[in-house]
Amino acid sequence: MACRHCDDLNQSVEIRTPSDLAQAIRVIQANLHDGTLVADPPAADAVFVVPTFDTLGKGSPLPDYLEYVFHCAHCAQRFGLNAETYHGAGGQWRAL
Repeated sequence: MACRHCDDLNQSVEIRTPSDLAQAIRVIQANLHDGTLVADPPAADAVFVVPTFDTLGKGSPLPDYLEYVFHCAHCAQRFGLNAETYHGAGGQWRAL
């Protein structure tokens, strides 16, 4: 369950356009920067290799598929971001 620090992040947001994804990346980066969120390491059995989250949106092209997991530094609520960027099939931000 979310706490007062991450309650505003505890929602499901559909990502349908590149601008939706860019906005989600900006919000997550701000929450990483202020210490609300912590990026979890990629799963050992991850099928896709993705760049570290802090490098997204800084000039390099996005990979075809993104999948990241974060947790609240205060209550450990987990959140996930995934997006298929190659075909534009979309993705979502959600609590896990």
